[in-house]
Amino acid sequence: MIRAVKQRGVKTLEADAGRVVPELQRALEHVLMTLPGPPTRPRDLVNGLGIHHSLAWKITRIASGADPMGNAQFIPGRAGMDLFLDAAVKAGARGKSVEAVREAFARFRALIDSHAGDRPSLDLMLGGLGGEADKPSLRRSAYLCNSATWGVQVRTRILTKILHPSAGDAWDGTMDIALVRLFDGMRRVRPDAPLVLSRAVTVDNDGKARRTPIAEALDPAGGEARLMPAFCSTPAPTLYTAAGAEGVVEQRVRGGPVGEQGAVTLCTGEVQRRAAAAFADAHNTASRTAVEVRLPLQRLVVDVWVHRSICPRAVPRAFTYSEVSGVPWYRQSKELLQALPMAEDAVTVGWGLGAAALAGVPAYMSLIADTFQRLRWQPQEHVLHRLSVEFPVLATAVVLELDLPPRS
Repeated sequence: MIRAVKQRGVKTLEADAGRVVPELQRALEHVLMTLPGPPTRPRDLVNGLGIHHSLAWKITRIASGADPMGNAQFIPGRAGMDLFLDAAVKAGARGKSVEAVREAFARFRALIDSHAGDRPSLDLMLGGLGGEADKPSLRRSAYLCNSATWGVQVRTRILTKILHPSAGDAWDGTMDIALVRLFDGMRRVRPDAPLVLSRAVTVDNDGKARRTPIAEALDPAGGEARLMPAFCSTPAPTLYTAAGAEGVVEQRVRGGPVGEQGAVTLCTGEVQRRAAAAFADAHNTASRTAVEVRLPLQRLVVDVWVHRSICPRAVPRAFTYSEVSGVPWYRQSKELLQALPMAEDAVTVGWGLGAAALAGVPAYMSLIADTFQRLRWQPQEHVLHRLSVEFPVLATAVVLELDLPPRS
């Protein structure tokens, strides 16, 4: 629903577009109704008017779509609209209905000068009004631009977290957390670009670290980098460390060829013992799993496997938070934390290994099976929640959140 922002003496796009765009939609719909047939599919317009299929598709999409603002990006330019209307007149469309389209289209074009300055900007603004602010097609353009700027690309990045009650004579209400990170198809598009891996941090919901979990490598053969060699490319890439500000240490991949000849797949795995509370308390109400997007990614997958004794019926939620200020999302105040539009939803996939299948990464199910086997945890006792995002935006944090249950 479009809600006009009332400002005395000031025209707003919400008010003007909320009147003009539906008006153009109704006018186009009326023209189609006056044509012989009348046409209901793009093919009907192609056959009846002799126009190109892409133009026919746009006209029918606008005239019959349920979301006028979201479909505004498909409104043709002046040449395309003239071509359609001239063909409609020749095919027998009524003159008054055609003139109504021309007048409505002129008012639509006037929105450019009044509110946007150019048509692409107007399309973005109208898409935001129609709930289309976060579209993978737009993010893909940003991904290509960022790939050229930063000089790297990653085909698929996966963060897998497994939540399991900590072992011991008496359960103290804490969780062991296994973390598996997979960078599939990581490559340079510029020779001097660094391939940088990330590290995890475990904090409470208020951004403070109150525990010092003991981390163990899942595969002892993986060295200090905690690689899982069986799931890395061969030969195994060489890693080195680089010291950053405030004691942060980055792991980087030593140089190689540009493109697919130098592409690598990296997988790391560790388990953190007694890393977090399994129940809601004064500092935590939810389990949050986040990936801070620092590289151009084609796809980001966040998988959270939850043991049945923790929060098996929790409904997953997805968020994208801005980190453009340079402050990590978990350290930002509630007043300043900015949640960005997000097209994707987190879903509950199912129980056990059968839920792990992931299109485009055939080795992933074997990786999860190997992880559970090394931990001696039972996959059938875990439910998988998944968030998959195409072309996530740089300088954001993508978060999958699950409510923690109260201690009974």
